[in-house]
Amino acid sequence: MAKKKKTIPSGLLMALLLAVAVILGSFLVYDQFNKLNAVKDIAATEKVEMQNARAELERLKELQEPQMREQLALLERLMPVQPDENILIADINAVSMDSDTHLMQIRFEQRGAKQNYTEMPFKIVFEGQYHGLLELLGSLQTGERAVRINEVKVGKGKEELPQIKAEIAASAFFTGQE
Repeated sequence: MAKKKKTIPSGLLMALLLAVAVILGSFLVYDQFNKLNAVKDIAATEKVEMQNARAELERLKELQEPQMREQLALLERLMPVQPDENILIADINAVSMDSDTHLMQIRFEQRGAKQNYTEMPFKIVFEGQYHGLLELLGSLQTGERAVRINEVKVGKGKEELPQIKAEIAASAFFTGQE
């Protein structure tokens, strides 16, 4: 007896292939839909985190604003917009009186423009005692205006020691930008 080959009818084969294709297509669509939802969830989470970060930044700005205003005011005193030579002279004179030295002369020299500020060199001559000179130098560097001491020459004063005469080369600064 001859064995009969079992063959799958072509209609059934096409139906099976179509069913597999539909199932596979449905699975791919389902998978892509799940991935899309996951990405939307991540985007929503990041959006909330970004809003929270912005709110925190605004809160920090509000906390720091008074400090920043205070620091800006200090910087504007240390390096004013205008040269304000008269105020600088008054400050140096006050420092001189506080340190028991005598301001004999102040002479401003050629200004030098830098990138964001102008340097205003000057020379001052004092007479007094040595400890008064040290106090004066300290007060100049910690005063209301930014002053850089470039050079100090010390000699004898009109009277003998302990009187000394000091010539100080220094520079003050201003921004020139309002």
